[in-house]
Amino acid sequence: MKRPITLAGLLLASTALNASFLSAQEAILLDPITIHATGNSDDVRPAFGGQVTDGASLGLMGARSTLEAPFAVQGFTSKLAADQQARALADVVQNDPAVTLALPRSSYRDAFRLRGFTFSSYDTLFDGLPAMTPNQRILPQNYERIEVLKGPNSFLNGYAMGGAIGGAINVVPKRAEETETRELTFGVASDTQASAHLDWGRRFSDGQFGVRTNLVLQGGDLAIDGQSEGIGSVAAALDYKDDRFRASLDLNYQETSFDQPDWYYALAPGAEVPDAPKASANLSYPWAHYDTRDMAAIAGVEYDFSDSWTGFARFGYEESKTEGIYAAPSNLQANGDFDVTGYSFPSGNRGRVLQAGVKGHFNTGAVGHRVVIAATRDDRWIASTRSGPLTSGSSNLYTPGAVAAPPPGSSIRLSTLGDTARSRFTSLALADTMSLFSDQVLLTFGGRLQRIETENFGRGTAYDDQKFSPSVGLVWRATPEISVYANYAESLQSGPTAPFSAANAGEIFAPFAAEQVELGVKYETANWGGALSLYQISQPSGITDPVSRIFDLNGEQENRGLELSLYGEPTEGLRVLGGLAVLDSELKRTANGTFDGNRPVGTPEFQSSVALEWDLPSVDGLTLTGRASYMSSQFADEANSQKLDAWARYDIGMRYLWSRGVQSPVVFRAAVENVLGEDYWSSASGGLTSGISRGAPRTFLVNATVQF
Repeated sequence: MKRPITLAGLLLASTALNASFLSAQEAILLDPITIHATGNSDDVRPAFGGQVTDGASLGLMGARSTLEAPFAVQGFTSKLAADQQARALADVVQNDPAVTLALPRSSYRDAFRLRGFTFSSYDTLFDGLPAMTPNQRILPQNYERIEVLKGPNSFLNGYAMGGAIGGAINVVPKRAEETETRELTFGVASDTQASAHLDWGRRFSDGQFGVRTNLVLQGGDLAIDGQSEGIGSVAAALDYKDDRFRASLDLNYQETSFDQPDWYYALAPGAEVPDAPKASANLSYPWAHYDTRDMAAIAGVEYDFSDSWTGFARFGYEESKTEGIYAAPSNLQANGDFDVTGYSFPSGNRGRVLQAGVKGHFNTGAVGHRVVIAATRDDRWIASTRSGPLTSGSSNLYTPGAVAAPPPGSSIRLSTLGDTARSRFTSLALADTMSLFSDQVLLTFGGRLQRIETENFGRGTAYDDQKFSPSVGLVWRATPEISVYANYAESLQSGPTAPFSAANAGEIFAPFAAEQVELGVKYETANWGGALSLYQISQPSGITDPVSRIFDLNGEQENRGLELSLYGEPTEGLRVLGGLAVLDSELKRTANGTFDGNRPVGTPEFQSSVALEWDLPSVDGLTLTGRASYMSSQFADEANSQKLDAWARYDIGMRYLWSRGVQSPVVFRAAVENVLGEDYWSSASGGLTSGISRGAPRTFLVNATVQF
């Protein structure tokens, strides 16, 4: 609680500002503003070559156009995900240059880094609600758009259970459209993973009632030798709407089975980073596997009390269960030798979220207001443990060795565990966006008062604390195509968890706050756009002592960055998507100044991703595609003695639209990821997943989509 700011104080500041404008200007009649309570709003549409949307959901603030958002945000469309043959959320968000993978793409789960800070898949939002998506792997086929919001966002989205500081990822479910949707996609990925996706939806009763169903099945061998994955997913979205009332119900179920998953490699203290192994080599074992089951139900209602005021409420319930045995590589040496330990790590959680509030718009003289007040309660029950070593042995990156399978029945079953931890997050949030000078200036005041109650039964620790997280955002519409924005935001996040390699593995630390200041400019025409942003984020840093191997909060991590993004169709038939991110990251005020001035783990100075599409003029319906990704070197330890080399990866592909005259069209797609077959270490990470991850191997993809 650095500042004694209250909700009442923000209201007083807003009132005082209004009075100053009332005294200086004559009243201006503003056009009515339509507000939707949820992020799944008709206000956001695909644009810019069909790859990027013209706006995004901003949590508490609802859907806003990109030029009116006082934050760096980008929405990727379902068409982009389909055309890139994305098999997981990770494949889509990598189109944003500020996002990198924190775990290998060939592991059983996804984890990222946003603006240099770890983001867990647990923190992915489902249309603004927390923890309602599958815990380990999220399928993009089920969603209309995938949105990346960068920077601390407690004000907008509330507490992040996984401790995300650098931003938020929000997925928006598909809804029935005015015209019936009937699509079937069949595909194959190397080595022999087949997939099928059925997307069907239509509206009934003169369009008032809608049903949208997505069924995804995929299974078979992957590009890494001996590795296989099977996924079955059903997503059903029902909605109803009339003049004043809207309701929705989303039912999601997913099962995933993964054999011989890849994992991150914990380096031996002081060891030089070895050359990366062959990307397609199997460094896991036949006894390593994971099975996950996720289910969720989310219901929402909205009612327009008048043309100016809307009430809303949403409730979500989710369950997730994961069981299996993983092979943990540790003590990696410069010659490629490493130790292997087999652990059972069952985890499960149940969660329920209730969110309710009211939104409205009104004028006070020359000033227009968009106001929202919302309350949220989020209850979580967690069952999780890690067994002692079930088996152990040694291996090598280049000549893998055998490790005996764990004894039959030695793994811990989730059904034998009771709850090991529970938590409750409650919050009250307020936002007021004021329109000034005929909507040329948009000023947002807001904040979220949060209370966090957690209890860890295994360690006998508990926290009960509260904090107010304020935020201020300013947008100046310099021209219809250009907006300049700035923001200040604070964020309350969960404390880090000591990694398994630490002497105090599994210890959970108290919640902490982070701060961001940001300044940027955005430009959009009807066909293309771009954005440039400068930011600074600081948060307490968790570090493992190299001698004692004790993990503890130690000093502060400060990230200062510049991001440039480009998207759209600058010339007819040529589309571009991507950009670059420059990051100046530093550790400060560490114990005895040991690591002061060093770069934090996994924070490259420069990274870039640029995807191009070119509609070949000489062949009607044929599109050539390609993407280049680059990451500069990064450190794997706080002492900056272990360094990963810079790497570059290239993907190529093509797409052909067969119009078939009066019959429904068919789209054929083919792609090769990592076309040059580079072997490289893709990223380093700290905290709970301390280690280095290898890049994905060359992967061939083909599929076809037919409308029926």
